[in-house]
Amino acid sequence: MHYVHVEPSRAVILSPAGLGSYAGAQFRDAWMDSVRAPQTNSEYSQMFVHASSGEVLEAASVKSYRLAAGAKRWQRHVLDPHATADVDALTETVEAALEFISEFGPPTLSLEYFRSGSVQCEHLAAVLRASCSWRQEIPGWDEAVEVARVAAEAAGLDPEDVLYGLI
Repeated sequence: MHYVHVEPSRAVILSPAGLGSYAGAQFRDAWMDSVRAPQTNSEYSQMFVHASSGEVLEAASVKSYRLAAGAKRWQRHVLDPHATADVDALTETVEAALEFISEFGPPTLSLEYFRSGSVQCEHLAAVLRASCSWRQEIPGWDEAVEVARVAAEAAGLDPEDVLYGLI
């Protein structure tokens, strides 16, 4: 049996051969927990149980692609400091972020590497507001509030207005 670890840019297939049964079981459980997501648990779980290594690689590639495409979609306006912040664009960002959380789980919506000079504060605030019920599970959520605050000040906007209810 093979196990796969999926990150936004790569998939790693692993085999616990030579680990011993107890270590192998711990290894399997840890990796499966990191790979499975709310809507895809049964799909990927079945792959682990019944799949050849080629099928596992294919499933991992598909999930890796979907993860990267989903991240790119919700980050499109967030990571463009000159993005428009009209209702349609903000709605697009929020819908993409919520779909991403729904498919891959809150911990995959990482906000930990954002910098104030490279974000559009209103889009980041919209993602923060939409994801606030998962703030404890999302890496960098608290730090992203500060990034949005500094970005709002730099853009000449009142941070208390932009981040209303978050600060």
